[in-house]
Amino acid sequence: MLDRNGLRPARYWVTKDQRVIFASEVGVLAIDPSNIERKGRLQPGRMFLVDVAQGRIIDDDEIKRDLARVRPTANGWTPNRCP
Repeated sequence: MLDRNGLRPARYWVTKDQRVIFASEVGVLAIDPSNIERKGRLQPGRMFLVDVAQGRIIDDDEIKRDLARVRPTANGWTPNRCP
């Protein structure tokens, strides 16, 4: 898992043959353009997780939702509200 905060701009390519190329520079590897399934960039405050056991990329919303389930807000505290 990577958090964009504090890192150089990061871009990724996902290939049709199940590879993820993640780097600060586009084109660090010679990849046939017809083999690229999707391209993206890691935005500020976003996370990127490759679950190799499940063979999938878990998006930022799913990561944060799962973390919130594990550790829900407690004691009446709610975001954006001062006690």
